[in-house]
Amino acid sequence: MVVVSPTATLLFYHGGGWVCVGVRLGGLSCGYNGWLRPPTGTYGLGTKDEARRSPSPVHQTPNGATSMKQELDYKELAGDRDAVAPDGSEIRLLSETSRGSMVHCTLGPGEVSAPVAHRTVEEVWYFLEGTGQVWRKHGGEERVVDVAPGASLSIPVGAHFQFRTTGDRPLRFVIITMPPWPGDDEAFPVAGHWPVQP
Repeated sequence: MVVVSPTATLLFYHGGGWVCVGVRLGGLSCGYNGWLRPPTGTYGLGTKDEARRSPSPVHQTPNGATSMKQELDYKELAGDRDAVAPDGSEIRLLSETSRGSMVHCTLGPGEVSAPVAHRTVEEVWYFLEGTGQVWRKHGGEERVVDVAPGASLSIPVGAHFQFRTTGDRPLRFVIITMPPWPGDDEAFPVAGHWPVQP
């Protein structure tokens, strides 16, 4: 595993898929080998980020397979948020490929997210700091789990979810979204598990 700096992310192509390494507070190793569509939007950000997120041309690999050509991406965690997610949490953009995107998410102490579901993307979350709970409902199954540093979970396409902090520190986690976040219409409100303060 390669870690560039304590707050850096790095993506590289290995064994048929993109692998990310080096996320704040130690090392997060993650990967995805599925074929996904190119990105079509952002978290509602302006043209600065849209230019970086344009689809890459297809090229042929040495073994004859075709794949999306992707430049090596590198990005450090920003001090200021880049966006506010549809659920109300703070988003800081990290690296992205044509098949998936990665963000750093923060929910402040005592806060409860707005309950939402996603139309077309699935997510994997890895918790870095703080304590909290995540409610998920999908396909007849409903579950509330306690989360803390080192925990991970999945948000399938269409799953209803909501999260909250339970300690006196912000809840911070990394989200891998597959395919990359397509735009402002992706998330839609649902009935939640906890009341949300206005």
